This record gives sequence, C-alpha cells and structure tokens, in this order.
Amino acid sequence: MDVKEIFRHSSLPDHEPCRSMIEELRRSHLASITQNLKLLSYFELGKSLHSSAKISDVFEDVITQIRIITKADRGYIVLHQVNKNQEQILFTTNRKNRIREYRFSAERALHFLTLTEGLYPVVRPFSSLRRLWDGLPAGAEDDGSDAKLALICPIIVRKKRLGDFVLVGNRFLEIFGQNDIYLFFGFAEQLGHAILNSQYYQWSFKDSLTGLYVRRQLDEKFAQLVEEYQLKQRSFSLLLIDFDYFKQVNDEFGHNVGDQVLREFSDFLVSHLRDKDIPIRYGGEEFAVLLPDATVQAARKVAERISTGLAEFRFVTGKQHTVSQGIAEYNGESSLELFVARADKALYDAKTGGRNRILIAERP
Repeated sequence: MDVKEIFRHSSLPDHEPCRSMIEELRRSHLASITQNLKLLSYFELGKSLHSSAKISDVFEDVITQIRIITKADRGYIVLHQVNKNQEQILFTTNRKNRIREYRFSAERALHFLTLTEGLYPVVRPFSSLRRLWDGLPAGAEDDGSDAKLALICPIIVRKKRLGDFVLVGNRFLEIFGQNDIYLFFGFAEQLGHAILNSQYYQWSFKDSLTGLYVRRQLDEKFAQLVEEYQLKQRSFSLLLIDFDYFKQVNDEFGHNVGDQVLREFSDFLVSHLRDKDIPIRYGGEEFAVLLPDATVQAARKVAERISTGLAEFRFVTGKQHTVSQGIAEYNGESSLELFVARADKALYDAKTGGRNRILIAERP
C-alpha cells in the first residue's frame, strides 16, 4: 500500500502508533516531493546560465531564483581578483530584484577571504561579514541582521576559486539540509563555468590598459543609480576628469610612457575613491566617476582630494601633472546624455578657464 492509499484509507484504527506511522509517511512523502521540486528548480535554473551573453542579467536571475528556492533573505555573488588590483566585485539584488554591483578594495577582499577559506561550503555569522558591506543598501540595513547566518559556497572551476555565492537569512538554514548544500555546491560550479565563458568576465566590463570600467558600462551603472534615486531618493553625482596637456606627454616621452602615465593615474584615482564609487575610462585621457550617495558638495570634496593628491604625486615622467574636473549632481534628467552634458559643460569651462580647476555644473 503506497502513501496515497494510506492517506485515503478510512478504516485505520485511531490510536497513537498508527497516527505516528501516517505522519511519518506523510513527512517522508512531502520531503521526497520537495527534493524533486528542488532538483527540477536547479535544473531549470542551470539552463538559464546560458540564456544571456550579459552575465549581470544571468546573476540577476540566478540570485532571485536561488532566494526563492532556498527561502534566503539575501543572495550575493562575489568574484575574486577580477583585475590587476586584486579587487572583488559583489553582485546582489535590490528590493525590485534588479542587479546591483559593488567593488571591494584589495585590503577588504583579503579580509573577506580569511572568513571563507577552503573549498567547501561553510556557515558563518552574518555579523562577521556585515562590517565589510557598510554603505551597501542590500543587507547591511536589514533589521535583526546580527542574528542572521550566512552560507558561503565557493565557486570553483578546475580547482580555481573564482568567487563565492553567499546566502543570508534567519531561518532558511533550518530547512536547508545536507542534500540541499550538495545541490547548491554543484550549481555553483555550473555558475563558475558560465562566468569563465562570459565575455563580461573576460574583457567587456574592464578597460585593458587601465583596469577601470569601459565607457559602455556608464549606461548600465547610470540606470541602476537612477532606479535607486527613484526608489529611495538617493542622490548621486558625476565627476568628469580630463588629464591636462596629455598630448605634450606623448610628444615628449612617447606613447608607451603615455600609456604608463594613464595606468598610474588610474591606480591613483581608485586609491582616492570609496569602494562603491564607479571609475570609468571615458575615452583617451578622459575619465568619469559615478559617485553613489553623493551630493554635489560631497562630489566636490572628492575632486579636491584628487587635485590635492596629484600635487604630491610624481609620475613615471618624473613630473607632476594636473587634471581639470567638472561635476554634476543628478537632477532627474530623463537621459544619460542630458546628465553627462551638464558635467561636460563644467569640465569644458574648467579647461578653457586655465585648467587644473574644479567647476560645478549649473542646475537645469
């Protein structure tokens, strides 16, 4: 007699041993159904890994679906050592399940790795990770986060650890058994193959010379910040930077030295920004920085820090070099072009006004 027949049987004696047997069979049957559904969910999710050439879209879908399957409160995908600066990139989703991206500096990246050593999934208190994510809208602001646990699953392909998949929650681990961890671990390996095969991971989001984001990433980052602005009224600003008299550097020292100067300035720029700021090589010797959670006054302080730091920085040329900067705070512009145009006008005025200056765009 199978479980369904037992459930339908109406003449079973009403005593404790029989009720216990029925309940045990019911739990076993439901557990089997649940496990099969999870297997099917992971199978369907695995197919989605190759549904888009844009890995950020894949991450958005994966994090959202994994949270549904596991009942986790939050999900994070962390990629390790993605560039020559040994930075980490963290992906998560906001309340509208849209992907967001953050950078960890090398110093914080090393600290994160000490909490996640090994090649197998581990469980850690979320409080031990939380301090690394100060300022991130996802996770750090949740009530009761000190009581949360984090399941950290390495993303490993051919013995190389590409990153970690982190799930955070209060009670999801109570229903997350050993078999679920094995399933999750296997899926993380599939995800690793998708990352390796992704053009996004290989070259499309980083400039090969400077290691900064490429210009086409400005559209995506801008759209994410606009969404946050509309959702939470989070201010953000744009800083446009032009390296003063860069043509003279090429003419005097040659293009190889000119390239080295750009690399040195890019490293200098990153070292003077916050982890969540988004530096972009805008073109040639021009750079753009998107500054989340920054008013125009905060953006000006960043620009002043850059100019002040350059006054004490000596490049490979043996000389000091300056930059001109234009700043605009987002004011509800309907397009990226309109927003950039305001900062570009301020930059133009800074250059024509003598260079080595910082100007703020007028509000429309």
